[in-house]
Amino acid sequence: QLLKTTKLYLEPGVWTSDNARFAAYVWSGSTNMWIDMDKVSGTSYYVCYIPSSYTNVIFGRMKPGTSGNNFDHPDQGGTMWNKTGDLNRGSNNYFKIVGWSYGNWSTK
Repeated sequence: QLLKTTKLYLEPGVWTSDNARFAAYVWSGSTNMWIDMDKVSGTSYYVCYIPSSYTNVIFGRMKPGTSGNNFDHPDQGGTMWNKTGDLNRGSNNYFKIVGWSYGNWSTK
């Protein structure tokens, strides 16, 4: 049986500074995973595929040149510079960062 997936988009805005890369931490109940996001050529946004059952997400602005993802700041040996709060996507799949500290959902 094929796993049903959902495209999840991030428009990072100012988060693109310092050649950042992006990742999504997604979960449902006690099941979770990190997924790296890929730039969509010719656009200002990134995409990843997540299991459709995962409705919760945290988007992360990650230090380039690092591998693996975690919530620790690079100064503490981690990979994440910035993150959103705990988000519930509902029926949305497109999150746009506004400024440095918040954003909003829509559909694509």
